[in-house]
Order: sequence, then C-alpha cells, then structure tokens
Amino acid sequence: MIEKDSELKRARDDLSKSKISAEQLSEALPAKDLDFRMVQRQYNELNERVAQLKADLTMANLHVKKAEALKRDVARIQAHVQRRSFLLREYQGKLDAAHSKERELERMIRGKDQLINKKDELLKRSSIGGSVGKDWELKDLRAEVAKLRMMNLAESDIAAEKAMEPNNHMSHTDSHMEWKNA
Repeated sequence: MIEKDSELKRARDDLSKSKISAEQLSEALPAKDLDFRMVQRQYNELNERVAQLKADLTMANLHVKKAEALKRDVARIQAHVQRRSFLLREYQGKLDAAHSKERELERMIRGKDQLINKKDELLKRSSIGGSVGKDWELKDLRAEVAKLRMMNLAESDIAAEKAMEPNNHMSHTDSHMEWKNA
C-alpha cells in the first residue's frame, strides 16, 4: 500500500512538473510567435524592396541601352547601375540575416518538439499505477501535447517554405541580370 502511495505521489509530482512545463511552453510560444512575425514582417519588407530594386535595375538597363544608342554619358549610367548593385548586395545581406533568423527559429521549434516528446514520455511512464481519474487527466495532457506538437510542425513547415522563397527569388534575379548583361 505504501509503495502504491509513493508511486501515486511520484506520478502526481511528474504530472505537476509536466503541467508547469506545458504552461511555460505555452507562455514562451506567443513570444516566439511574435518574434517570428516580426522577422516575417521584415522579410516581407525586404522582399518588397528587392522587387523594387529589380524594377529599378530594369529601368537602369533601359537607360544604359538608350545611352549607348544616343552616345550619352556612359560613366553617369554606370555609376547609377553600380549604386543599384550596391543596394542589391546590401539588401541581400539583410535578406540573408532574416533567413538566418528563420533557421534559428526553426531550430527552436525543433527543440520545443523534442522537449514535448520528452514530457510525453514522462506522462506515459507516470500513468503506471494511476487511478482512473488520473488516467483521464493524463489522456487530456497527452491530447494537449499532441496539439502542441502539431502546431510546432505547422510552424516548422511554414518557416521552411519561407526560407526557400528568397533563394528562388534571388536565383531568378541572378539569371535575369546575367541575361541582361549578355
């Protein structure tokens, strides 16, 4: 009987620790979500700026062709193109920083998922020798853990998709610039 009581007490302690951990995770998740949204907003702003730079670069190329046809000041136009290229490189660096931040967030999400897995294992082990009421509580906690895991997977998928967008976009820009230079 004493062994069962100590096992029950241990299970309650594990359950309490799991609840605390789940609360901490649910408190930390909105902050990380806010951080992610801020990075996402910056990322979107950079994407808009890259599109604007592409349009500006296209216009600069038109000016170069007109300058060659009309034999205008080539040095002025080259300076203009260099300035646009400098801006493009500058924003590429910022885009790379945003991409790096997204990878960091993905690592954090994976870490949270691993923590949830560990807590889930603790919950599974703590159900040994539990009462019927405690079994229901454990089932509820397992359902919560599964829900959190699905949310983390969804966030990870979104972050992975967003991480691929700048690479595709910049590859297209590079090939377009090479075509214009040819």
